[in-house]
Amino acid sequence: MILVSGSARVHPDKVREATALAQQMTAFTRTEPGCLSTGYYVSIESPQNFFLFQVWKSEEALSNHYRQEHTRQFLESLPQYLDGETAVRFLNRYDVLSRENL
Repeated sequence: MILVSGSARVHPDKVREATALAQQMTAFTRTEPGCLSTGYYVSIESPQNFFLFQVWKSEEALSNHYRQEHTRQFLESLPQYLDGETAVRFLNRYDVLSRENL
């Protein structure tokens, strides 16, 4: 299992548009094979701060996600909404007792 964790700060005047874009992307992503979970979140204290969490069945499923047209369009349009750097982390999930990758 692969966990994707991302964060980004959005321009104050682009929050509404970025929210619509994130909702659309989340809806598309949920239909993809191998997507076990996906969701975006907005900070209560600072609505300009967006967070993404996804769980994928495998690296192959995640790779297929990046080949989807909606993903390419999302990534191409994203910079116009951003106010600073983004951070994305890819994590493997391990069973604590057996230390095996799940």
